Amino acid sequence: MEKKGFLTFMIGAAAGILIIVFICHQVGTEKIWNQISTVGPLAFIAFFFNYSIAMLLQGKGWQIILKANGYEIKFKDIFYATCMGQAGNFLTPSAYIGGEPIRAVYISRKYGIRKRLVFASVFIAKFQEFTCFLLAIIIGSIEVYIHYFKMLPLGVKILLLIFNIFILLSFILLQYSIMKGKQILRPALKKIAYLGLSPRKLTRAAFYVGESEKWIHKLYVANPKSTIKSFFLILFSMFFIFTKPMFFFIFLNNKIPFNFPELSLIFVLTQIVLALQFTPGGFGILEGGQIGTYAIVGYDPPSAMAYLASMRLSDITYVSLGIFLITNYGLTFLLTKNKKEKSI
Repeated sequence: MEKKGFLTFMIGAAAGILIIVFICHQVGTEKIWNQISTVGPLAFIAFFFNYSIAMLLQGKGWQIILKANGYEIKFKDIFYATCMGQAGNFLTPSAYIGGEPIRAVYISRKYGIRKRLVFASVFIAKFQEFTCFLLAIIIGSIEVYIHYFKMLPLGVKILLLIFNIFILLSFILLQYSIMKGKQILRPALKKIAYLGLSPRKLTRAAFYVGESEKWIHKLYVANPKSTIKSFFLILFSMFFIFTKPMFFFIFLNNKIPFNFPELSLIFVLTQIVLALQFTPGGFGILEGGQIGTYAIVGYDPPSAMAYLASMRLSDITYVSLGIFLITNYGLTFLLTKNKKEKSI
């Protein structure tokens, strides 16, 4: 990590921790602990189960994409790579893509596959996740507009509309570029480099990104049956992500805690908050946003913070495992050029 990047990370992490400390002080640490005691360890176990199933299903979807193109990757290594990527995602101001290069490089080094091909498979898997999120967000947004239109502030309504338009246009652009084999990232990077922003690094990156974009098109259209199979597996994982709060709050009231419109509201507003985060792992930003979100559906701040404690515990578990694996295999293993790389 460069000095500037490390400084940015430390400032973001410090800001996030300070925000969490402030929120806990305002809400009341004792009240939060009382809610944690009320739900008991079963709520944390249930949430961790939900969290794990969603992650494993997405990993299986990625494995199917690689297998369809002639690469038998052990699921153990898919899991290891996913944990490493999760650590990178969590430690950067991005909930979804910050650590993806790490898992691609691990599989490339472990099995001697060309990095560009593995990057392409990761991109396809992430694009399928994005497509599933898009479907859930659009359906959820319709529910939110139907049931909560009058009570939502005008700013939230506008933000929700802009958010949906942005992700829909992004999907259309990406889908077109993948299906037609059009390169959009390479020319974008070259234009940024032309403006004088890290020209040497971005010009070099543009070349490799362009090569990966060629592989993305090949992998996506070469095996449509496997692509569809992977998509539906990842779509199934969306069920667990969408219903994540149910696995915790059911232990708070011993009854079904949310109806579909409420789950839709929680899901959509959570995605907006995650998209706007600027601290590692969304520390502080997510907590503040979730308190407001759960207040709309009738839960007080201590209950929301207790739920977030289970989320953070699951995050930390897999992030710690990812960091351990990265340390165990060593940066030399991950960064050294692989002389045995092979293509299809």
